[in-house]
Amino acid sequence: MSAWTESTRAEYDYIWDKFYLALDFHPDVDPDSWPSLREPIPSVTYSVSHYYGHPEGEALDEDLEQAALAAFQQLVPPGGWLYALDWKHPAYRFAPHAAEVGVPWEVPAFPNGDYYIFVPPDLSWGWFGHPWEETICIWGQPLLDALAVRPPRLFDRPVRRDGIAV
Repeated sequence: MSAWTESTRAEYDYIWDKFYLALDFHPDVDPDSWPSLREPIPSVTYSVSHYYGHPEGEALDEDLEQAALAAFQQLVPPGGWLYALDWKHPAYRFAPHAAEVGVPWEVPAFPNGDYYIFVPPDLSWGWFGHPWEETICIWGQPLLDALAVRPPRLFDRPVRRDGIAV
């Protein structure tokens, strides 16, 4: 089984429509319109701006991906999948148990140029990378708990909890 299966056009339209509607997603590069979605409760949004130009950038990126993979594997049963969305690009079904450490992801965990999103079909939890705000929002108690087991080193600067500045 491949870790990455490109979604059909119908599936792409379905999950994006659902995401826009459920989370009031409004993409924009204007800081006045951020955070670009209604952050669910519970959620924590972390600044990842300190990654850029960091001497350990590659190691931090690998650490983030490994923590995300461990959390996704904890939440998605073997043989299961979640959506991996890259705004205005192909969407994928991502099978975390089939992923291999060190193999590049079709949709990265770190938002290095576009919105990157990981969600189960019911959107009950998720990972939302915002490249212009330089943040990652984690929502849903299951994902928050899974990441608490092995938190990424980049998640040391929370900026919002439940959509409220900290």
